Amino acid sequence: MLVELGVVEQRYRAVLEVLEEGTSVTEVARRHGVVRQTVHEWLARYAGDGLAGLADRSSRPASCPHQMPAVTEARIVGMRQEHPGWGPSRIRRELERAGVVVWISGTSARLFAVILLNCQVTCASSRTHHRDTASGIRSVSGGANDETGRELTWSGTA
Repeated sequence: MLVELGVVEQRYRAVLEVLEEGTSVTEVARRHGVVRQTVHEWLARYAGDGLAGLADRSSRPASCPHQMPAVTEARIVGMRQEHPGWGPSRIRRELERAGVVVWISGTSARLFAVILLNCQVTCASSRTHHRDTASGIRSVSGGANDETGRELTWSGTA
């Protein structure tokens, strides 16, 4: 009867072949279809962590050293909610004035904008901009209504 072995069991057998049977690492690697470095890695992990060390590990890093602290992100979002008219540049300036270490020096306002977008504090503008290339006149529509509910538009040069 054939029994399918799990990944940990296969690695454990490979480790035992090297440690107990004295088979060369090269031969064990060839039989298991891996390179020698992988067998050496299994041996080191088995020596350090036992059988649990042979399990698959996540390649995801444990931390992200350049990520802004969650407390600072929460403060950015809070400032935007308190002052809806403040944009990312103003929030950054205000935090620097308050003496908050904002991640690393030189942090751009764009990072603050990304944080606000990720937290869904800002939304895309409902206004649309159009420029008539022949006349150079720019018009803006949407976003504002007068008391009758009609949409207001603005046209100008610039």
